[in-house]
Amino acid sequence: DINRLSVNQQDALELLKSLARNLKSEPDKLAAAILQAQIADVVWQFDEAFAKDVFSWSFEAVSRPAPGELGESARAAYMARQASSIRQVLTRIGAHDRNQAEALLKSLQEEKESARASSRSNNVNSELLLQIALELAATNPEQALQLGLLSLSGTQIPPDFGRLLFAMSNGNKSLAD
Repeated sequence: DINRLSVNQQDALELLKSLARNLKSEPDKLAAAILQAQIADVVWQFDEAFAKDVFSWSFEAVSRPAPGELGESARAAYMARQASSIRQVLTRIGAHDRNQAEALLKSLQEEKESARASSRSNNVNSELLLQIALELAATNPEQALQLGLLSLSGTQIPPDFGRLLFAMSNGNKSLAD
């Protein structure tokens, strides 16, 4: 309860909230989103509604497409970092509200399914979904399988698809098969 906090604790809580809001304007969206998710994780016990908002902001930030001006190798590195960021944010959200985490992941999947953009965009989205699947392979193989299958909807098979199969076979051979 926020009323039982000391003045210093209330000030600290307000500073965390202010920092979460200010991170929305940071240029490194992935790093800012991870910090926002960490703040929401801490703030949850004092202000659940605000924490839910911050989790939504952080997921929105990590879900944005890679900047268009990136070269091929920089894009691949960004997508690997983005997938890791999405996993971290969803893990923190899921620790407090599993339904919200599942709804956000489902919205990401639906966005991919409904995307009718250029083949370049579809291939980039496929690679991102595959990177997320790789992040989830050890902890949630069923979800990794869904995302892996969804990544095949582009115009080509993502280059790391074999890695996903091997990663999944380490945890659940029959599912990987």
